Amino acid sequence: MHTDQAVELATQLGDQLIDVDRNEWKKWTEYFKRDGDLDRALSLAQRLGQSLMLRPGQQSAYRKIGDVIKKHKPALTKLSMDDLHQVFGFISWRLVGRLGTPLEGRLRTGDFANQAKGTRQTSGRKAKRGR
Repeated sequence: MHTDQAVELATQLGDQLIDVDRNEWKKWTEYFKRDGDLDRALSLAQRLGQSLMLRPGQQSAYRKIGDVIKKHKPALTKLSMDDLHQVFGFISWRLVGRLGTPLEGRLRTGDFANQAKGTRQTSGRKAKRGR
């Protein structure tokens, strides 16, 4: 599989993994890499999606992973193991790329620069460094 095709498939899958935390995705893909069986990894995602031992956000992430992988399973099973690892890696990048999206515009450039210097704005005044 060419890299362009892998990125395209990863984009399709990644766009459907809304509200899936990269950490949960990485845990699931590590299980898949260790086991090497897509059916077992899919079964794990479905079980974890129903597990009362996980927080609701984690349950939702695993349910979404299970749904998306199950939906695209025919296409994924045609890929070699190396291609699957590559696609799953690109999906991980896609999930990381989304992390900054909600924060856009929250920090002004001046505030970021001040935080980097160790100062912060309080009540309209600059605070001095606490050293």
